[in-house]
Amino acid sequence: MNRPALKALFPYLLGGIFASYLNSQSDYLTLQSGLIPQYQFYSWLISAILVIAGVVAYKKQLLLWGGILLGLSLFALGFFRYQAAVSSPIPPDLYNQKVRLSGYVTYNPDQPDDEERGTKSPQIHAKPKACVAFCISGKLSPVKKEDSRGDIKAKILVKRSSFSIYSPFAKGGRGDYSRRSDRNLVLSNLRYGDVVEVVGELRQPQCKRNEGGFDYRGYLARRGVFGIIYVRDAASVKKVGEDGGYLWMRWMDNLRRRVEGIFERTMRDAPIYANVLKGIILGQKRALPEDILLSFKNSGIMHILAVSGLHVGMIAFAGFLLFQLLFKLSISLLNAIKLRRGSTPSEDSPPSRTFQFITVEKYVYALTAGLVILYACIVGYRPSVIRASVIIILYFIAKIIDRDTDLLNLLGFAALLLLLFNATSLWDIGFQLSFATTAAIIYFMSKWDILLALLPQSKLFQRANKIFLLPLAVSASAQVASQPLIARQFNLIYPIAILTNIAAVWVVWYIVCVAFITVITGFVWIPLALPFAYANRLAIWILLRITHFFSNLPYAVVEVPTPSLRFFVIYTIGILAIANLGFLRREKRKAIIIALAVISFCIWHSAIQPGGDLLEVTFLDVGLGDSAFVRFPDGKNILIDGGPSTPEYDTGERVIAPFLRHKGIRKIDAVILTHPHNDHAGGLAFILKNFQVNQIIGIHNRDIPIKIHRELRAIASEKQIDYQPGNLGSLSISAGHKISQSRFYEVEILNPIDTNFTDFSQSSINNNSIVLKLRFGQITFLFASDIEAQAEYAMLHSGVDLRADILKAPHHGSITSSSEAFLNAVNPAFAVISASELSRFNFPSKAVLRRYKRRGIKLLQTSKSGAITIVTDGRNMWIKTIIPSGPTF
Repeated sequence: MNRPALKALFPYLLGGIFASYLNSQSDYLTLQSGLIPQYQFYSWLISAILVIAGVVAYKKQLLLWGGILLGLSLFALGFFRYQAAVSSPIPPDLYNQKVRLSGYVTYNPDQPDDEERGTKSPQIHAKPKACVAFCISGKLSPVKKEDSRGDIKAKILVKRSSFSIYSPFAKGGRGDYSRRSDRNLVLSNLRYGDVVEVVGELRQPQCKRNEGGFDYRGYLARRGVFGIIYVRDAASVKKVGEDGGYLWMRWMDNLRRRVEGIFERTMRDAPIYANVLKGIILGQKRALPEDILLSFKNSGIMHILAVSGLHVGMIAFAGFLLFQLLFKLSISLLNAIKLRRGSTPSEDSPPSRTFQFITVEKYVYALTAGLVILYACIVGYRPSVIRASVIIILYFIAKIIDRDTDLLNLLGFAALLLLLFNATSLWDIGFQLSFATTAAIIYFMSKWDILLALLPQSKLFQRANKIFLLPLAVSASAQVASQPLIARQFNLIYPIAILTNIAAVWVVWYIVCVAFITVITGFVWIPLALPFAYANRLAIWILLRITHFFSNLPYAVVEVPTPSLRFFVIYTIGILAIANLGFLRREKRKAIIIALAVISFCIWHSAIQPGGDLLEVTFLDVGLGDSAFVRFPDGKNILIDGGPSTPEYDTGERVIAPFLRHKGIRKIDAVILTHPHNDHAGGLAFILKNFQVNQIIGIHNRDIPIKIHRELRAIASEKQIDYQPGNLGSLSISAGHKISQSRFYEVEILNPIDTNFTDFSQSSINNNSIVLKLRFGQITFLFASDIEAQAEYAMLHSGVDLRADILKAPHHGSITSSSEAFLNAVNPAFAVISASELSRFNFPSKAVLRRYKRRGIKLLQTSKSGAITIVTDGRNMWIKTIIPSGPTF
């Protein structure tokens, strides 16, 4: 079958993928802000030239060259469009400066926290979460008068700054944070089209800085946002008008608010049900309690609360039935009026049946297409909504003009259209899930139809087919495509999602249809809508019971490591082979060739992967704090420190846990707490609660008046985790463990000298930090924690061997550490500094950096390179960083 949209889509996709790959290796292709308009012009020009050349080749009967040139034009267009989309219009030197932004509000992102990456929070919020962020499209300019550059057109995310103040000597021990925010700053009152002026510091969104982490910069860039302005007081945001943006978009925003008002007014005494209804119909999840969101997520039907193609299809179906019913009633009424007047149809007039079933049907298609467009404008232009809307509208157009339709070709056209407008949508998880599941349903349903046709054709089986078997086939087809993508993005799979979707889909169909009638009658008169709203309450209650039941089943959610490329290849080919067993039986030669190709791919993929007995050390980027993960050649592992934790951001939950899940780590052999300061210990509480930990080193039996120490010891006691202070000498986890005759690994504690007399006063905690020495073959690591000059000299005088190849720089590069004598004794080839880019203590110290550079020590900083991973076989080392611009040795 000829599918031109799919043929055009593949070279365009390859161009975008190639551009994305080059950007992942280096940022040298990132465009300067002033060159973006020229770049876009030349991208279209080059593509147009290739298209013309291809058309000329086709006319001259050079079909092969014509196809190649047209494919190259689409490849080039995809490449150029992607590059232009990921390039920021904001000059790099404007970040971290105070700026003024004048423009109009475009939308309020409906995420409680945009940086959230699917983490499960045990906290339940009873109150609705207020919107604390909105986007402004307008002109950006520096506040400094001496900066003469002109205004810059950009879209900026404005956030209310709810920040923590660190108090080093707060009551309850060091490491106490207090949360402050301006309660008078209410951003949720702003709406689309409001013209505002904002003054604040412009920040660049954070990119992906750890394996398993979330690329917030890429997430916002896919929405055309390249900067964040944090505001702390109401005076920073000034509303100056209401006529910004597009008039029709303001109408749509008003219409959406009226629909929300209808739900709220018809369910005034049941606000939870009203919020669930707003989530299903409008995708507004902000007001839902955390426990309900968690139930939907863990039962595998979170897509019900994120407006998707399913919702567009339901609205289209409900609208089609309504319009068809209205037309039939109108025709019946007109015929009744004619009969009452005594008039009869003439012989030349078309039969009423023909008029009713042919002409009327086309009017119904047209009106339903208009309804779909209206619904898409109200809920927002999400990939799934655009995909479903384009397919439905094109399908209706084909019906109106009496053309045949190919759903896969329509799907390809929808994907191509969306990617032409935003080439970066390719890496959006919503885009991937939407198109993958739809393609799987279209493709596999033809296979299911063959199997279902083998069943008995009695009325009982026909009813079972429509009610259970057909939804089962659709759900299974969707899950086959979506589960690997969900595992790649969130390290989770939902084994029971197939059953949950079958149980929930009929209830949701009912809810959507009744809500559609509720909205229509609510626009006329609210009391007229009340009976329908009451009829929906029972359905919503049933839906909540279904999600609660399935989310609490064993293995409702299973954590998995990030699937590899080899897994995706084998999985895809395996599923397609199962679906086409009949074809493979007939074409045995092709089956053998495919099997050999898969085996060859697996062999080559394994050959290029590092193998053998390797030690891997990852210094995680936790901001101003420390955390390192060590995986030994025999599979054992240790986690050294857990980074900081504040009321807004817990590195244990947001950095370390995603990293461990990405690596497939469920059990930690030993957690080492070097000292009980928040920047080292704060994130460990989440890890101890959510992972299996065999032992903790650094927790003392005696009562220490430090809040985080008491909390960690309480968790260890509750979960019956063995804990000890950590004495000098080799750790039992790996002492002298032999890998071969010439190589072994050993972990040794060098400091504190005597834990029985450790002083935990505020001035001595750093100097009593645990210092670890890790040796594997000829390669040695020294983890110096937060020791200062006093502890450095104590270890020097104790006579311990401090020599190491890699030094984790003490105290984040503070001026109080890394003394000349200590660096001379260690004499490392590399030094790793764990600090944040905008440290309030100005870590690392410039004087300390000069000490390292004078000795020729190569510096690696998490603030510049993100997470740093060092892999060694005991003789050689390989160093890689998460951020492409970071150094690689």
